[in-house]
This record gives sequence, structure tokens and C-alpha cells, in this order.
Amino acid sequence: ITKVDGLPNNDINTIIRDNLGFLWIGTSDGLCRYETAEHIKIFKIDPKLPDGLRSNHIKKLHIDQENNLWIGTRQGGLTRYHLPTNTWTTFLHDPNDDTSLSNNDILSIKEDSQGHLWVGTENGLNLFDSTSNNFIHFMANSKEDKKIKGNAILTIEEDDKGWLWVGTWGQGLYLMLPPKDNKIKETKFRRFLPSEKMGTWNVWEIYQDTDKRYWLGTHGGGLVIMNLPTNA
Repeated sequence: ITKVDGLPNNDINTIIRDNLGFLWIGTSDGLCRYETAEHIKIFKIDPKLPDGLRSNHIKKLHIDQENNLWIGTRQGGLTRYHLPTNTWTTFLHDPNDDTSLSNNDILSIKEDSQGHLWVGTENGLNLFDSTSNNFIHFMANSKEDKKIKGNAILTIEEDDKGWLWVGTWGQGLYLMLPPKDNKIKETKFRRFLPSEKMGTWNVWEIYQDTDKRYWLGTHGGGLVIMNLPTNA
């Protein structure tokens, strides 16, 4: 399936399927809903939708428990498209609002088992507060212990224990430590450097298999398997 068949662009960055069976395809020049081979609906920036897409470069897609399609874009922030009601909302970084999205370049989106939505950007990790439509930031901090050291949050994954792992550009892998008394803003992170032989601390992907091993896809350092102690 290419531009000849109806795609707006041949660069495919992300694909997801909704609960009706439609495939959503994020390209570098538009969002597509693949219905049949003869019908591909394309969504782009539309002046008639002021709360719609702010960028046609689609990088990440996620569908949450409320049937919201979350669309992460390049330099266009994070867009929420509520499929049942055809309602659009876009969240952008506002330098004068510390509860806004920390950056408009979205790299990763993850909904955990508790229903919390985590968003990784080129500058910081964000937790979305659905009651206020605000964001809690976890920014890079090279001076303070147990803080994320990298700006770019490449991937966010949850393992079988409910632990959240965060892969960064240049600063390795982090484990999110649950905060005491549920004070989420005081969340701390433990840094993992899986192997000195990797030659890179750029962790693009994290995957846990049925044997509880963690597979790390890196940029320039190959594929790494990390085994934790059984009593970890």
C-alpha cells in the first residue's frame, strides 16, 4: 500500500487497530484510517477544526480505555480524538504554563494498568491528569540523584509486576520507583546501564517476554537482554 493506493505519504511511523477493527496509520504527512483497500480516510491539519491536528507528521498512536485515540506528532503536540463522538482536543506546550505539555515533539505514549497516561517528549516525561487536562512533568536533572538524566524519552513500558521502565536518548534505562503516600510529584527513578559492551545509552524499545527477560533495542548498540535477579 503506497501513495498510489491512497496513502498521503510512504513513510509509515506507527500503526494501531481500534475496537471496531479499523487500522490507524501514522505517516509523515497525515493520519490515515484504513477501512478497505478502496477506502483510506486521511486526516490532516484542518482550519475548520481549531482543536484538531497541529502537525501532519504523526509519530505515535495509542487508544485508551475510554476510546480516545491519542496522536503524538512532531512539533504539533499531543492530540486526543474521541472516536465515539468525533471530538478533537490538542494539547500544546505553553512556556508560561508549567502544567502544560513539556514539549511539542512526542516520542512515546503509554497507558499503564492503572489507567494513567504517560507521554514521552523530546524534553521530559509527562503524566496526564484527566480531571484537569493538565500535565505533571518529570524533567531531566543531572545534579539531583534518582532523577532522569536524559531529556528525550524514547519509550515507556510496563512489566508484569506493574513496574514502569523508561528508555532515554543518551542516558540509558530508568525504573520508576513508586512514590510514598502516592505523592506522584516526588517520584524517583533508578538508572540502569545494562552493559558496558553496548557502546550506547540510547534505548529505543523495551519488551518483556514470557520468561521475564527484558529485551532492549538500542540505537547503535544492537539488541540487549537484561535479566533481573529472581528476588528483585
